[in-house]
Amino acid sequence: MASRLVRSATAVALASSATTFAYVGSAAPAQAAGYNGYCKTSSGVTVVVDFRNLGGGVAIRCSPVGSGATGLQALQAAGIPVEGTRDGGLSVACRIYGKPTATQDLPGGYHEQCVRMPPGKAYWSYWQASNGGSWGYSQEGLSNSHVIPGGFEGWSFSEGGSNVAPGAAPSRPTAPKPTTTTTQPPAPPRHTTTTAPRHDPAPSKHDGGTSAGSQPKSTTSTAAERKAEAKAKAAKASRSASKSASASKSSHSSSSSAGASSGSTSASSGAAVDAGGQPLSNSDDLIKDSKKKSSSINATTVVGGGVLAALAIGGGVVAIIRRRNLE
Repeated sequence: MASRLVRSATAVALASSATTFAYVGSAAPAQAAGYNGYCKTSSGVTVVVDFRNLGGGVAIRCSPVGSGATGLQALQAAGIPVEGTRDGGLSVACRIYGKPTATQDLPGGYHEQCVRMPPGKAYWSYWQASNGGSWGYSQEGLSNSHVIPGGFEGWSFSEGGSNVAPGAAPSRPTAPKPTTTTTQPPAPPRHTTTTAPRHDPAPSKHDGGTSAGSQPKSTTSTAAERKAEAKAKAAKASRSASKSASASKSSHSSSSSAGASSGSTSASSGAAVDAGGQPLSNSDDLIKDSKKKSSSINATTVVGGGVLAALAIGGGVVAIIRRRNLE
């Protein structure tokens, strides 16, 4: 009889510990499959998480899911850690990226333990939107909703009973189109017609001029000189046009490069702010931090579960001893 009671007490204790371990295990972050930043194309769903008063800014991550996927699947496919409650499982999001922590002060002195449904004064509100549309509060739960293909999934931590949409606009940024500048070639040099030089008659002996055999110097240029002068002007104009075209090409190349770089930064993971100037957090770093905290919590819970099991077994043994003494 005594051995039977001991076995029963041990079984109950181990079952209780296993339940605790299973609950904690369900909170472990999923393996990252998405990437940090907005989805670059309509293939996938962009998940926006606004921590608001929890601290951490706004995290944006692309989830590679399509039509028919649920809100929960979008979070998991993106690799975003999500934790449900002990009573309801993952039908409700209790923690995202490990927040709020169990020690974080929430309105009314509340501390989230993820046991029951979070109160209306401190919970993760769930939003959806099409690309370029407006945020709409989801009337369905995490596991029952379906994503908008190519759209947005939004999570915003609401406090005090007011629902506030995520601060980042549900719109994928696009790279700016490079501007082109057309340079007109310079006009060809104008050629002026030079009249033939006029020769005055030789001065006579009686006017005190030069001798009859000498000719006055011509003040006009010869045909060969005029041709050389026109050629020099044309060469100078050509060099000027070449320099202007080269400078324009360099400016256009720099502008295009800067535009492509800016678009890449906005559409992928390197952006510091979104299109509306909202500060962004790096979701890769948040996932790493959450994994560290989850490992620490799991280790603590395993130890706690062992202590609970030992106490339960000890309690069963004490009960058996007391019963035998009474007999």
